[in-house]
Amino acid sequence: MRHELPLNNGWKTLPRPPVEFLQPDFDDSGWQTVRLPHTNLELPLDNFDPASFCFVTGYRRVLTFDPAWSGQRVFVVFEAVMARAEVWLDGIFVAEHCGGYTPFEVEISAEVLAQGQALLAVVADAEEAPDIPPFGHAVDYLTYGGIYREVHLEVRPARYLATLTLETPALNRGHPRVQGFLYLDAPWTGELPLVGTVRICDHQTGEERASGAVGWAPGDRQSPYELEVPGALLWALDSPVLYDLVVDTDEDRLVKTFGFRHAEFRPEGFFLNGQPVKLRGLNRHQSWPVVGYAMPRRAQAADADLVKFTLGCNVVRSSHYPPSRHFLDRCDEIGLLVFEEIPGWQHIGGTLWKQVALQNVEEMIVRDRHRPSVILWGVRINESADDDEFYRATNALARRLDHRPTGGVRNFAGSRFFEDVYTYNDFVHNGSNQPLEPRSKIARAKVPYLVTEHNGHMFPTKKADTEARRVEHALRHARVQNAAAADSGISGALGWCLADYGTHADFGSGDQICHHGVVDQFRCFKPAAAFCASQRDASAFGEVVSRLAIGDHDAAVLKALWVFTNSDEVRVFTGNLFVQTFYPDRKRFCGLPHPPVLVDDLIGNAIENEPGLNRGQARTVKAFLQAYQRRGGMPSLRYLVPMFWVMFQKKWKTTDVYDLYTRHIAGWGAGARSYRFEGWSRGTKDWEQTLGPTHAARLELTCDTTELVEGITWDVARVEVRLLDTHGNEVWYGAAPVTLEVEGPLNLQGSPCRPLTGGSTAYWLTTTGEKGTARIRARTDQFVSETAQVTVR
Repeated sequence: MRHELPLNNGWKTLPRPPVEFLQPDFDDSGWQTVRLPHTNLELPLDNFDPASFCFVTGYRRVLTFDPAWSGQRVFVVFEAVMARAEVWLDGIFVAEHCGGYTPFEVEISAEVLAQGQALLAVVADAEEAPDIPPFGHAVDYLTYGGIYREVHLEVRPARYLATLTLETPALNRGHPRVQGFLYLDAPWTGELPLVGTVRICDHQTGEERASGAVGWAPGDRQSPYELEVPGALLWALDSPVLYDLVVDTDEDRLVKTFGFRHAEFRPEGFFLNGQPVKLRGLNRHQSWPVVGYAMPRRAQAADADLVKFTLGCNVVRSSHYPPSRHFLDRCDEIGLLVFEEIPGWQHIGGTLWKQVALQNVEEMIVRDRHRPSVILWGVRINESADDDEFYRATNALARRLDHRPTGGVRNFAGSRFFEDVYTYNDFVHNGSNQPLEPRSKIARAKVPYLVTEHNGHMFPTKKADTEARRVEHALRHARVQNAAAADSGISGALGWCLADYGTHADFGSGDQICHHGVVDQFRCFKPAAAFCASQRDASAFGEVVSRLAIGDHDAAVLKALWVFTNSDEVRVFTGNLFVQTFYPDRKRFCGLPHPPVLVDDLIGNAIENEPGLNRGQARTVKAFLQAYQRRGGMPSLRYLVPMFWVMFQKKWKTTDVYDLYTRHIAGWGAGARSYRFEGWSRGTKDWEQTLGPTHAARLELTCDTTELVEGITWDVARVEVRLLDTHGNEVWYGAAPVTLEVEGPLNLQGSPCRPLTGGSTAYWLTTTGEKGTARIRARTDQFVSETAQVTVR
């Protein structure tokens, strides 16, 4: 029976090694000992040479073979190596793999197994080779080097179960079924048929729900199977129930986790299990500060949780390559839909390049075709030109391998259409025009249609930009999502993008960072993330995306502020005085589940409390002051004439009006006020937030876990540090240097000292192979956080 052994520890590595390192007798005592996943070069946070990691890295380790494996077949399985990998055993070349995002395996020969051990050497070449996607031209992301995903050794019988296809066709009510084909690694050569069983088991409990027989006659490689599972629960967004398909023969077992679900794109939208679902999501790059791509399971799963639970999305695109299996495992578990895509960015290469791209299609689909989360295969190079022969081939291959629909992301209208879903990057919105182009203009046909990118480079926004820019960034996401939600011909829209990411010098902001994310590269919130979070239903959310700092606005005028919330209403108070109740702006955002709330009156009835003013005079004064605020100067005669009449009646001078404006609107000096915002739904207060005069008050440290586990490799914890004001709000322009202090069995990725960016930053801490309790705290020149503890077992 097959079994797996992790091979992530005990590797020796050296950048730019001599060719002699491939030989077993090479002295590697001076090499660095590392664990996988591994990046070939730790990087600064920004302003680095984007070619600095594009070199050959050597990896070595000894493989020891168990005598009990005699007669079995042994493979080393690499989940990904960037970008060209050569594998050598005892100085003999075994295999080469081109492409940095898909898995591959190499078999250990019987002769080597008989020796009891062997020297495994890997040449990991991260150069941007023109015959490997996505290379050959400019690329708007970085392809960090190293063996950056895990490796394991797998022992299989002489004739083993290689793979399977899996489909849960249109679901019969109460009687879901699963069907497909089971494939041996080669045709069956026995004299008698090979027989086996197929079982469906509950993924959580292991309880068997159905079973059946399968068999291979001599000369067969594939065997069909079909099982009906009465009463099986469906995999859905809010209840992603999983099952295991377990295939057994006398010598082997293959297990794949799946869900009963039916996903379909129609011209009328996307349907899951027969019900319409408006897709709302983000694009994701798999990169982190310092270590690039090299992150283990917990960090990969945390990104899926961020997209689904924190930001309230129901779909993610793996731009522009297949992601880690750990990320997809988590998407399966939590009900997050995935558009998975082959590597590439705008450029199509020559014959060898296309051969690798087709290989990428096959490796991606074979690895992930059992997953319920994957609803669309991206088989076109992102934003590339039409290439009929090439894209006929990618689509034909995808359809031969799996039943799921194909998509091909383009950025121009009228592209040749060979896929099942017309997927389009729509960047038309500039803040004042229409949010999206109509499908009829782009696809020029009534076909399934999905907007796969919006915003992005059209409005790059740093976490420490002005309040006005950050809020406009969020509103652009809101306008596009509203337009997509209101159009039944659009299946949905995916914003560009989840997190800021490293890029080449041709792109980004001159710092090797593209600041396109709704969160920054540390996964810290920008206001656009607050908009995304406000669209979720599972838990109450509310955030006022302002700090009421008038000096942060042109002419010291804050004309209005926005609240992103899923509450039914927002009540505003100043001190103990009620100002007004505000409601979601359904006029401008009629398509959104939870429209933003515009707060455009922080005066309320306060002017009526001014001495000597009757109600009519108070309303005239309020209207004038608000008009002055909106215009940033003297308003029209409509407001001037009534105001002059009040001034005449009250014998006011211009300075008296200026004083009113300062106290009730401008709010500087002694006139500055604090305001309390409360979100209410069905008579219950959901949340509250206070804004007003304040100063930096404390440093908050939070860790995403209290326990780390040394499993198949190292584990990782994310620690976020935020500078908060006296009201508990993040200090948006906090930029103090902060130092993270760690005691115990954890290592810190990168430098412990870095500046806060827009009031926050984050660190990742990794296990070392030792157990115990680590203590973590942060400090600036002014503040020290409370201490957090993380136990490693």
